[in-house]
Amino acid sequence: MQPASLLETVPDHPDKLSDNIAVWSEMKDLATKYGCLSLGEGAPNLMPPKFLIDDMVDAMNAGHNQYTRTFGMPPLVNKIAEVYGPKLGRQIDPMKEILVTLGANGALSSFINSYCNKGEEVVAFEPMFPLYLDHAEFAGGKINGVPLTLEGDIWKFDPEVLRAQLSKPTSKVFVFNTPHNPTGKVFTVEEMQQISDILDDCPHVLVLSDEVYDFLTFDGLTHTCFATIGNNWNRTISIFSGGKLFNATGWKVGWTIGPQKLIYNGGIVANSNYYCFNTPG
Repeated sequence: MQPASLLETVPDHPDKLSDNIAVWSEMKDLATKYGCLSLGEGAPNLMPPKFLIDDMVDAMNAGHNQYTRTFGMPPLVNKIAEVYGPKLGRQIDPMKEILVTLGANGALSSFINSYCNKGEEVVAFEPMFPLYLDHAEFAGGKINGVPLTLEGDIWKFDPEVLRAQLSKPTSKVFVFNTPHNPTGKVFTVEEMQQISDILDDCPHVLVLSDEVYDFLTFDGLTHTCFATIGNNWNRTISIFSGGKLFNATGWKVGWTIGPQKLIYNGGIVANSNYYCFNTPG
């Protein structure tokens, strides 16, 4: 008897993946097929600013087209440290405390897979960006949601429900997102202090603070970096991205900032996963 081929034996869904491709990817394909507008992806329908395109062309013409260091090109990490040092209220070491990633999603993948193992758990407020769940699942873990409830026109959470989830010994990563996708909630300093107080009792939990919309607040609201509250710097990886900000989501350049030891562990996964980011970008 002939042995079965791989295509005959591979399961429809490998153990690490229980779902199909992301729903917005399916909607994008359908929108292209039928010539309609997809509102599922959240990509800007605008060109990047001219200076950014000009800089990209100049970088390619100058020869910046090959692999770069996994943690980020020195000119870029130096500029990130210069811009985000004041926002985080500290002097950032550009060569040790920054990891440039393949977009913010590359950061989520690198750090969740670095810190969450099989049977462990990721905690996040829900509704949530769906890829949080996918990354937790791919790491062999699962995600536990803490509901945001709408009271009037304000989204709120129950601190005791959050405490119950984070205090579990199997909880290893807390993905915090402000400004929040999809509700638009901008967490207040008081709310972040509440969360920080809970985390003080949960030293086993790493925080991934997804702050990709840090410059995109409206209605007089102000974004504050989670890592500036209390003792959060020592347990937090702050995640940022230029994709939505510069109308260049396809360029896939994100950056993370945090303590050297935490950053380094994410860099190990990033190095084996995609090695480096978009060099001319």
